[in-house]
Amino acid sequence: MTRIFILAFAAAAFVPSFVQAGECNNVQTQAEMNICAGHELEQANATINNLYKETMAKYDAEGQAMLRKSERAWIAFRNAECDFRTSGSKGGSIWPLVHAQCLTELTRARIKQLEKAASCEAGDLSCRQLNDDRTD
Repeated sequence: MTRIFILAFAAAAFVPSFVQAGECNNVQTQAEMNICAGHELEQANATINNLYKETMAKYDAEGQAMLRKSERAWIAFRNAECDFRTSGSKGGSIWPLVHAQCLTELTRARIKQLEKAASCEAGDLSCRQLNDDRTD
């Protein structure tokens, strides 16, 4: 994943400033598309990182340990899944785009899972109960 960002930022020097500013509506080159996909992934990562911190705060120590273990396993899965899905284009100029799109797609799905976990209602046996001592 670090490789995506290195490629995207290295290419940024050769891309018009509107792409650097995050305006990705009219991109035309592969480098511009790669950079824009990187921006979307950065946004999804920022969202999930904030949500993860908020969700962790809602659980007791045992719940936090379980969520931490789950998140680490999910990150490993996400990275391996996207490496697998995009292996056909690895080494090509489109690979950073499709790899970033895959990571973004799976990150957005995980955001929905964390949102559900963060709003578990009392009595819902399909999710871990939140810490009763929390302050909202």
